[in-house]
Amino acid sequence: MFNWLRRRRLSAAAQKKLMILHARAEEAVITTHVSNILELLETLEDEVDLERGLEIYMEMMSLDDATATTVTTRLLAQLEGPGPENARYRNVFRG
Repeated sequence: MFNWLRRRRLSAAAQKKLMILHARAEEAVITTHVSNILELLETLEDEVDLERGLEIYMEMMSLDDATATTVTTRLLAQLEGPGPENARYRNVFRG
């Protein structure tokens, strides 16, 4: 992914800043995907369950496996986390 860094002569400080910016951008993308899935689940609340909602979103967005796994993990962790905005899905996996 960072092959172009090897071709360019950047200082260590510049490389570090670039990698931090890249990480922050990826985190923002993941956070946006999670927000979008939560909105999709809220919109389709009576039509689809969590698993089907995830399938629909992953197909629509054509996410690669690594990103899909990260988004799913973050979503599931957030659904069980504190906060009234997640109350509807809080016990989704409890029998």
